[in-house]
Amino acid sequence: MAGEWIGVVGTVVGVVAGGSVTYYVTRAKIEHEEKLERNRRQLSKLETIHALFSKITQQTNLMSINVIANLADGITIDPKIMGDKLPLEELQMHADIYIPEVSSKVNDIFNKWMDFGKVLAEVIMKPSINDSERKDFILKSQEIALTIARLCKEAKQIVVDKAKKHL
Repeated sequence: MAGEWIGVVGTVVGVVAGGSVTYYVTRAKIEHEEKLERNRRQLSKLETIHALFSKITQQTNLMSINVIANLADGITIDPKIMGDKLPLEELQMHADIYIPEVSSKVNDIFNKWMDFGKVLAEVIMKPSINDSERKDFILKSQEIALTIARLCKEAKQIVVDKAKKHL
């Protein structure tokens, strides 16, 4: 009678052991796949943030050139040259969620763009600009554009450093 039970007990123990091993291996595989997917998603968002910083730098430079052309040669400022809407809000959202280390730089860029808007408004609204004012407007727009470019470059480096950790 004991011999009959040995086979049943052995089968039950084998099923429990095999099921346990399968469960733990499957769980480890799912956790690994979830971690890989999180890394892919984080890397994708960091790439988006990097591209947004590049776009802001490009649009800032285009607008600065547009202001200088207006002041130097009287060429009308064309908002179409900037392309799409400046993606500051989108950048702020992505930075706050995925890389808060650059949120302060985004705020600084936003503030500089507000300064740039003031310069732009003055250039557009002023009926006549003398040479001294023209020089001041050009210097202000260049200083703002260079500051924004510097802030974007610094932020992009932080993004790159974080992205490298996800590779």
